[in-house]
Amino acid sequence: MKQDLSCPIELQGCTLSYREGAALASVCLYNLTPRRVTSFEAVVKWRSSASGRSVAAPFCAESLRAGGNSRFTVALSTQRVPDADHLDVLFTAVQFEDGGDSWRA
Repeated sequence: MKQDLSCPIELQGCTLSYREGAALASVCLYNLTPRRVTSFEAVVKWRSSASGRSVAAPFCAESLRAGGNSRFTVALSTQRVPDADHLDVLFTAVQFEDGGDSWRA
C-alpha cells in the first residue's frame, strides 16, 4: 500500500469483528493537524487471506468533529468480503472546520 506522507490523518489501528455475514471494523485514526477535521473521503480495501477475495470501495465520513492533534474512531462494514481479515484505508480528501484549503491526495 502506498501512503501519502502529507496526509493529515494517520491510521493507527483497527479492530475487526464479524456479525450476521458481515465484517465490521472499528478504525482508530489520528488528526495530525491543529485544525478540526469535519469530513474525509477514502478508498477502503477489504481482503480475506482464507478465500483470497478482496474488494475496494469508496467511503465518505461526514459530520465529524475530530479535534486537532487527537484520536478519533470511525466504524466500517462490508458484506462483500464477510471473512475479511485485512483492511487498508487510502485517504483521498480531508476537509477542515475552518473552511481553509482541503487536503487532496
